[in-house]
Amino acid sequence: MSELLNEKLLEQKMRAIAEEVYRESAFIHPPAPVAKKLLTAQEVSEITGWHINHIYRLIRQNRLPKVPNLGRVVRFDPEVIEKIKENGLQDLAA
Repeated sequence: MSELLNEKLLEQKMRAIAEEVYRESAFIHPPAPVAKKLLTAQEVSEITGWHINHIYRLIRQNRLPKVPNLGRVVRFDPEVIEKIKENGLQDLAA
């Protein structure tokens, strides 16, 4: 009987230690920041009302900024697209 009691006490102590370590690790390793969702050319087309070919033309003319270094994948920053939607494309360079 005392063996069973000792085993339960040991299990409770181990559980308490594990919970304490878990709580402390939250301070050591804060949660990673949430990355914002990038927009596709199709989504930009839906937001702006521009034809998708016009979007790619603006990219080639360096008039519409895309997120760099994604290889062949073209993505756009939603904040930039919102600014374009509100102020127009000409105000983007200023």
